[in-house]
Amino acid sequence: MKLSSKFKVFIALLLLPAIYTAFFPGKIIIISAICLYPILFYFLANIKNVNKNEFDDKWIIIVYIIMCVITFLRGIFDSKSQQDYIVLLSSTIFLMLLYPLFIYLAQRKYIISVFNALINTALPLCFISLFFKPSDGFMTFQYCISFIYMFIFFIPFVKRKWKIIIFFIVIIIPLYDIARRSPLINTSVCLIILLLYYRVPHTIYRRIAKLLFSILVLSPIVFLILGLSGVYNIFTLGDSFDAVTITSKSNQRNLLVDSRTSIYSDVFSELSRQKAYIFGLGGAGKTKTSLVDNPNNPNNNIYKEGRRGTESGMLNFIQLSGIVGVLCYWILLTAASYKAIFKSQNSFYIMFGLFLAFKVLYSFVEDRLQCNIATFYFMFYIGLCYNFQLRSLKNIEVKKLSYLIFK
Repeated sequence: MKLSSKFKVFIALLLLPAIYTAFFPGKIIIISAICLYPILFYFLANIKNVNKNEFDDKWIIIVYIIMCVITFLRGIFDSKSQQDYIVLLSSTIFLMLLYPLFIYLAQRKYIISVFNALINTALPLCFISLFFKPSDGFMTFQYCISFIYMFIFFIPFVKRKWKIIIFFIVIIIPLYDIARRSPLINTSVCLIILLLYYRVPHTIYRRIAKLLFSILVLSPIVFLILGLSGVYNIFTLGDSFDAVTITSKSNQRNLLVDSRTSIYSDVFSELSRQKAYIFGLGGAGKTKTSLVDNPNNPNNNIYKEGRRGTESGMLNFIQLSGIVGVLCYWILLTAASYKAIFKSQNSFYIMFGLFLAFKVLYSFVEDRLQCNIATFYFMFYIGLCYNFQLRSLKNIEVKKLSYLIFK
């Protein structure tokens, strides 16, 4: 099978669970296993053939992968219930063993094939999820088509036809479900970064990006220290303003509501109880949660053994892998952003690196890694930033590359 065909199959398999749940709501475990295990076995069987020569600071990626493997193995030994093993072998195994390997797809020999698969396979399949809504909230159209965040930064380099197509999709994403906060915020941030690019001279733009990088990647650490010490809770900032409520057909939400203090409290209380701050609770780690305090809460059955994860990407690493795990993940993202902003030779990477710096901050609030195609995109984003050959391209070379991708 040709390389381009393999990537199209991979993309189709990653999207199939989302499409399946649109017609068979809630039936996610079996279809996810059927789709993801073949990809996992393929990557593990060919891992020796992966060329890492295009990546600099490879040790950061390797340390992150080792941390994920150890977290998964701890989960095997710590699992006590049938549900522990089900979650471990239907979700955690892919998040810890498969998705990190997608970083290595960001190589020049793969790049055209991956992008062609996104355009020719992912794009049309995503529109199925637009008209037939998946039952899993993290597999809806907005997440399936989230590769558009990266495409936004190609706008200065692509032909007019693709500028229009990309802008059209960007408009559809938040309108699909205006009450979902994350897609709205991500698209808004990308557009602000793009607008700033058009409004500010290149030399000044890079200086601004460097300044924002420092603020964005260090802010969550400062806020976490302030919150844990009881000095200031950033999540209560919205209490100082009037509610900003957005209503859609199926949902209503106050964008300023504090929905994070309680989950941070749950996680750190459990880490304290088990004295597991350094290495976390392991791949099968669960926390007691206040969500089950209400006997009428429909989530009682889901959380009766404890809460296995939260909406915050960084907090999940703290829960499962402790300070060591969250530090590995923070360094992985921060170094990727740094390389894109400080070590690149083109405008695309400066914009892209600024977006990843925002994702470092945002992951302390949301951006949970899930067994969905959005996590595939995210790992691919990270790999792009570690590839020094791609970062060294000049703007004219990025434009030539974009013409090969966006035909």
